[in-house]
Amino acid sequence: MPHLHRWNQPKGNNPFTPEFDISLWVDDLPEVLIDELMVQVLLHEDEGLYDNDRWEHYNIFQWEGFAVKELQEMILTSYEAFCNSLHVEKEERIWIRGWVYPQKPEIKVKRRMNIGRHQHAMHENAFLSGVLNMQDHFIGTDYDIPYVGWTGIGSKKGRLTLAPSSLPHAVKALRYEDTDRYTIAFDLITQKGMDHFWFSKLDKDTSKDPLNLAIEL
Repeated sequence: MPHLHRWNQPKGNNPFTPEFDISLWVDDLPEVLIDELMVQVLLHEDEGLYDNDRWEHYNIFQWEGFAVKELQEMILTSYEAFCNSLHVEKEERIWIRGWVYPQKPEIKVKRRMNIGRHQHAMHENAFLSGVLNMQDHFIGTDYDIPYVGWTGIGSKKGRLTLAPSSLPHAVKALRYEDTDRYTIAFDLITQKGMDHFWFSKLDKDTSKDPLNLAIEL
């Protein structure tokens, strides 16, 4: 069942009282869909698409096939449910770009495949980002909730998490005995955000920006 996780603090009584309102949306997608997507994920891995951490150079939502189209629809449905749970108006048009993170134990790749604390966007058009777990796994995604601290969302096959793109998060390295961990990550961008990006092309080189690969959801 979809579930809203929310941390907030009412308006304070003085200028120094902390104010925050952070929400995560956790949903579960059908395992049969994940199995179909995993076939494509492994096929593209065999073709070398993910070599050298090339996450900036492709968009999985441009892949052909029913499974990818179905995933787009389910992400949109989950986003709308997220908005409804918070009683906020949903965006009329949303764009998306996604990539695969094929995480391996250090013994296989001779390096630590962990993702340190980071955020996907910190600007006036920052919106939402998501993670889709492709299998059950010991390692989850940890979110750094302001004034609260680190909160983990476990890896369950088909689990979809939506969170603000500005929210810092991290993924620990796998242990030697762990199995591979595959996730699909993505950014959602509003139409206003895309308009700002396209306008910025007038005064700077954005030819290598991953947003060039975004498609409308």
